[in-house]
Amino acid sequence: MQSRSIRNFSAWIGLVHEREAVRPVVAAPGDVAWPELCYRKRRGDAYFVEGIVTLIVYYVVFMIVGDFAAYFLGLFTEYEWGSQVSLIVFLALYFLFLWVSWVLAVRVTKPKTAEQQSS
Repeated sequence: MQSRSIRNFSAWIGLVHEREAVRPVVAAPGDVAWPELCYRKRRGDAYFVEGIVTLIVYYVVFMIVGDFAAYFLGLFTEYEWGSQVSLIVFLALYFLFLWVSWVLAVRVTKPKTAEQQSS
């Protein structure tokens, strides 16, 4: 149970209103309380959580594709110029694909604006 001073401080900094005191979520032994927490807030955070999961899925998929590309380009480089050059090429491509995968995942999962949805 929270003390009165913590509730007052939370209300003072704007986290909760005094009438909406923070109450712990108590779930039955077989229930999972986490999904309820996502949908309890009034700010639309449930859609935000779904967007994060979609972003992570796209990132992982793009990263897997990038890893295969870095591997095969490094393998080709090893056959042509040797293992030292291959290591440099593979590491450079690997870290490049980390960045490229993130940029692509963010671009693909970017929310549509009102103009894009109407057309």
